[in-house]
Amino acid sequence: MDELKSNFNNAEFLNHFRLNTDPFSSDREDLKFFHSFNLNANQPLTAEQTIVYIQFILTAAGANHQIIIEEKTLQEVFRLSTGRIDQIRAIMDRALHNAFKDRTKIITKKYVKESFIVPKRCKNVFKFLTFNSVITKIIIIAVLFGLIGTAFIFWSGKEQKTQILKPEPIPPVTKKKSPPLAKPSPAGKPLPTLHNTDEKSIQSTDDKLIEFLSAYHLERYEPLFLTAIFSENFNDITDKIYNETGMMLIHFTSLPAIVEKKYHIYEKILLNPVHIRFFLFWKPTLMISKYENGIKGHKIKQLQTMLQKIDLYPHEINGIVDTKLTRSLIRFQRRNQLEKTGFPDITTLFFLTILSE
Repeated sequence: MDELKSNFNNAEFLNHFRLNTDPFSSDREDLKFFHSFNLNANQPLTAEQTIVYIQFILTAAGANHQIIIEEKTLQEVFRLSTGRIDQIRAIMDRALHNAFKDRTKIITKKYVKESFIVPKRCKNVFKFLTFNSVITKIIIIAVLFGLIGTAFIFWSGKEQKTQILKPEPIPPVTKKKSPPLAKPSPAGKPLPTLHNTDEKSIQSTDDKLIEFLSAYHLERYEPLFLTAIFSENFNDITDKIYNETGMMLIHFTSLPAIVEKKYHIYEKILLNPVHIRFFLFWKPTLMISKYENGIKGHKIKQLQTMLQKIDLYPHEINGIVDTKLTRSLIRFQRRNQLEKTGFPDITTLFFLTILSE
């Protein structure tokens, strides 16, 4: 950071992070955000949506991996803005400029607090009361008289009630039956309470998820799926559902129209990193567990044939793994925004099967 401070003046520093203009002032990026995440532009954002919005705009500006915004800073932006887009935009643009004036790319709560401006209407009231001391004094005196008058009426009313009330006869003492004792839980175990319940198990129901799982007759896996979404780890649920039903969970970040038409899709925003993930279930027609140079087999022939159908493998179909086949596989993964592993993983095989039919 000291090196950056010495090498950049303010304008160069802003330009270095591609933020010499205000990144949050673009209406076009706002429209993209609300369209991408199916949100109503007229409704305030939630805390989670505020964080996603800020990271979305920084990514669009090309600075998401250069600007450091602490989690407590993002929470402070939401607290001050109450999720209102106009306030978020104003606060973030000012905070970025204030930080860059100090030659730092770390946006702390200090810069956010400094950037929050009280709305003009409130400011005018404060100025009016501060600079017109006579009116201020009159208002204070009127309030004090009001409080004194209210107290006087209250006490005088209380004294009148005390004089009018007559003592009531004391009813005879009767024994009250004690309520029945609660039955102990089975095996002497204490009944569950909110305090000893695992927080991860207390999750809101997702109607879209229920509809998605119902389409594949997998409703019983809803709690496990919610846990997987919470942890953003889908390995266990993928193995469990495949072993019990033969259905493989496929998830990816781009959605071709042909896939959307053929399958029920579940869409979810994940935060690590921020992106949209699409989910579906598929009963695999081809799975390749071993893939390395020199391996032969009928499954490798199927792989070559599918790549050839979409003009990505202009070579002999010989059923042998070699560098030509692996390069074709990587080109296919790049074209469909899949992880470029050079290995025919289940997501790659799913896309290849659908697009080569």
